[in-house]
Amino acid sequence: MGKKIVIAGGTGFIGSHLIKQLKMGDYDIYVLTRKAVSDENSGVKYVTWNPGSDPDENLLSVISGSYAVINLAGASISKRWSASYKNEMFESRINSTFTIVSAINAAKEPPLSVVNASAIGYYGDRGSETLSEESQPGNDFLSRLAVGWEEESKKLNNYITRLITIRFGVVLGSDGGAFPELYSLAVKGRGASYGNLDNWLSWIHVDDLCDAIIFLIEKTDYFGVFNGVSPNPVKKDELQNILAEATGKPLKLKAPKFAIKLVGGEGAVDALFSSQFVVPQKLIEAGFKFRHEDIKETVNSLVSQMKK
Repeated sequence: MGKKIVIAGGTGFIGSHLIKQLKMGDYDIYVLTRKAVSDENSGVKYVTWNPGSDPDENLLSVISGSYAVINLAGASISKRWSASYKNEMFESRINSTFTIVSAINAAKEPPLSVVNASAIGYYGDRGSETLSEESQPGNDFLSRLAVGWEEESKKLNNYITRLITIRFGVVLGSDGGAFPELYSLAVKGRGASYGNLDNWLSWIHVDDLCDAIIFLIEKTDYFGVFNGVSPNPVKKDELQNILAEATGKPLKLKAPKFAIKLVGGEGAVDALFSSQFVVPQKLIEAGFKFRHEDIKETVNSLVSQMKK
């Protein structure tokens, strides 16, 4: 038998890529899901659970004896942010973390490690300031969301179980995350420039993020917060120019903030106009090697995949 890995949020964009990479190693994979799933050919075992409630015996049994528990669960930040949806984003993260932490603390044989997702939204809109894992949080909605998420995970009895928090940057892939929408706009000639010269994007290829999760699970002497970003942030206008060149569609539009807010709301403004220059200081110090460090090579590769 392989090492048991339990994943919450395993059916999403990042989770599906993570499972694909875990299958190449010696792991038994269990995915927590709200609805019963039966897929005997997937090589994955699905377990129903109820985030926000006290753990039942089924969840306790699955988590007990596991090598690692990975919590990726949380409502997408890419939808329009109404007051009710902001509450859903917050509750989905707190509820899933509460139930997982409760199960681990009550388990007869707790896992060796827990990986709890967070996001670089923790730092807020910081212009060109270099942000490491030691940087202080911001004070906007996404900052408070990330801080609340991380505080809930800290209720873990970490004298027994090692807690790893990964603050995800903007995750790029051809089949999910931000890139397919950026590509779609570009090929329609609707790519645009946003913000000012300090408008930085801290990104990571989905394969590197999954590699980093597995790397940290296996590097048992590391714990705490890690920034899940490429070593090379890119200016958002530069990213749009690279995408325009890769798709052969010149960049013609400049999107004013008021128009973006009118169409997409607060979340769209935050995504397009906030700036974060985040570095993966602790991953580099730990010896992690990135497969995708150059944004132009990454975009060209993803565009090639999208065209297929």
